[in-house]
Amino acid sequence: MNQMSNQMMNHLSFGILAIDTEFRITALNEVGACLLEVNQDEAIGQNVYDLFKDAPEDIRHLERTATTGEEVELDAMPYQWGKYRLYLSLKTKALTEGNERIGALAEFQDVTAYHEKQQDLVKNMEDMSVTIIPVTNQIALFPLQPVIDNLEFHYILDKGVENISKMNIHDLILDFSAIRSVDLEFLNKIEKLMETVKLIGINVTLTGIRPAVAKEWSTSYDKPKEMAIYSTLQNAVEAIYTKSYR
Repeated sequence: MNQMSNQMMNHLSFGILAIDTEFRITALNEVGACLLEVNQDEAIGQNVYDLFKDAPEDIRHLERTATTGEEVELDAMPYQWGKYRLYLSLKTKALTEGNERIGALAEFQDVTAYHEKQQDLVKNMEDMSVTIIPVTNQIALFPLQPVIDNLEFHYILDKGVENISKMNIHDLILDFSAIRSVDLEFLNKIEKLMETVKLIGINVTLTGIRPAVAKEWSTSYDKPKEMAIYSTLQNAVEAIYTKSYR
């Protein structure tokens, strides 16, 4: 690669690494060398399998692109082996001359800080989704959130039930105020949550169900058995308190 091309690559804000079909490094810019912690000049001409001997096969996307021509684009690839503790964005491109494949090129960037910030945000959102709010010494409120995928549901089931059991309450109010629509899958998950809470000896009351949700619920699922339902949180608390604590 000529000197002008090298200078242009060295001004890029992301890493560049190119190899030929024999896996020899044909280009590496300064950012790429810094991220990979290798000497830029010494790396040129070396075989990537020699330079990165212990790299696991599941991260050798560039080598596979050079071999098969199949290109890859990843937002946050774990690059965590040996001395490396990074998350890299990665985009590979097959290099060709005419109809002949001559190698592959990778563009990559350190997204570790961004990825970790995202993970912290997800964790905070998960923690928010299992926030149990004490109403009285014996009553707690569990505000349900509208999006519950399978992973989140199992987290809520485990963490939520754990939090509830630690509070030594007798009654839990599941509040549906934030739920604007339901389907059979969502209702099945809520049913499982309610049954789990009841099995640890806690009464469950429902509140805040919107008219649209009530209609969807009644047409797609049976009403929860032996479950008290109130329109507002205040009505639910008053009813529970009147029935159990007076």
